This record gives sequence, C-alpha cells and structure tokens, in this order.
Amino acid sequence: MIDVNTDVSGEQAPNFTLSAGSSSGVVFEGVSHSDGSGIFRFNVICKLSLTSGVFGPESFCPTTEGSTAEGTDLSYVSYKLVPDTFGVATGQALTVDQARTIFATLGTSIDAATDLTAGGFETSALNGPAPIASNPNMIFILSNGSSFQYFLVNVAPLNK
Repeated sequence: MIDVNTDVSGEQAPNFTLSAGSSSGVVFEGVSHSDGSGIFRFNVICKLSLTSGVFGPESFCPTTEGSTAEGTDLSYVSYKLVPDTFGVATGQALTVDQARTIFATLGTSIDAATDLTAGGFETSALNGPAPIASNPNMIFILSNGSSFQYFLVNVAPLNK
C-alpha cells in the first residue's frame, strides 16, 4: 500500500495510517450483487496519539507528538474510494489538481456517533469501482480542506 501526504495552502494534510481489523487496515466485506463492485471498510488510525475522545475541535490527529495546538481536526476530514485512473499503481504520484478533481463532489464525512474508534475512525462501507474484476487498483483518499492523503489499494485476484 502506498501512503502519501500532501500539504496545500498551509492546511495540515491528514496524518493517518490504516490498521486494526485486519493486517492492512482494509476489510473486504463482499461484492455488490447489483453491479459487481467490491465493498470495503477502512480502519483509519492517527499516526500520532489522538488528542481527545471528544469529536470536534478538541479531537484531532496531531502533526507532532504531544501537540495540543495543531493537527487534523477530524470533523473536517472526508474520504472517498475511487478507481486508480491516475497511474498510481504504476508509480505515478497523484497530483494536487487530481485530488481536487476527486473531491469536486463531496466525500463522506466522519460520523461522530458511529465512526470513532480508539485512536481514529472506521469508514462507512464504501463501494469500489465496478466490476471489481476489471478494476483491481483503487485509491482511498482523505481530504482536510485543500490538503490530502491517499493510499493505493490493490485487490489481488483469487486463483482457482
């Protein structure tokens, strides 16, 4: 999995890793019967200790250990799972303009009532591109305003 942070316009890039629930932090829940897309959940953990269990301005992923004044406020984070049409799987970096294009439509926000976990959050169930057999490379991307972090997600085919 590729993990890239991009700070833009002075806003802190999300500072997360994927873990818990599975060794990679990605839980495959199955395939949609309607279109053949994969259904995934992501366990997103702050790289540094979450500052508070309270959702809102007091709850953020710090950018430096022990910081109480800076970091990514979880109430402003949104996320998406999109097909890798940008060449990330072949070594291309996602550009800021491409990330902005991904978020031209709203992403999914963190729901304080259901998504918070010890040290981070779990996403809602996300459908990947359909059909999964033809779209094995995806990008899980997080946004904090105009700053981004993304992970390359590769789905390996099962051999019969």
